[in-house]
Amino acid sequence: MTLQNKKDNADKLLNDLIQLELERVEYFKINETEYDFDNFHSVDFGLNLIFTNGKSYLFEWGFENHQFDLCFSVGNLEDQLAKRVSKLIVSSNKHWKTLIGSKIIGALSSWSTYTSAMHQVELQFEIGKSVYIQNVEVDPDGNKGSEDNICLFFDFKTVKDLNCVVK
Repeated sequence: MTLQNKKDNADKLLNDLIQLELERVEYFKINETEYDFDNFHSVDFGLNLIFTNGKSYLFEWGFENHQFDLCFSVGNLEDQLAKRVSKLIVSSNKHWKTLIGSKIIGALSSWSTYTSAMHQVELQFEIGKSVYIQNVEVDPDGNKGSEDNICLFFDFKTVKDLNCVVK
């Protein structure tokens, strides 16, 4: 499959999120490490976004062509996982709480031409906020590690401050 075909397929699926109202957010973690770094979250396996219409979409770091891609699909990570993974319902977290009940009005993907992998999705909400979902591992000091985590940034200033802008 060509990069353009992968992008088209992902963008079609992302467009299915438009006008869906967010009901619940679940993170899936392998390690019992901290995930909430105040202005961003770091998840070492993936997350579910569950909407008021009953649909569930998942993000996980990919295994397909390159270990550093961000995978997005319809479904629920809980259906795929062994018991060794912890599920955290984070809907009441201060960042997600403001987005629960809000509709998604835009969903944009960013891709690497080098690896043919999706590296970021920006979800735009009707209340004027965005969430940037990236396959990157970063600590609060801005030190980047391997890209086998998913970080969720709740404003573009944090993306810039941590040097995680996807070009």
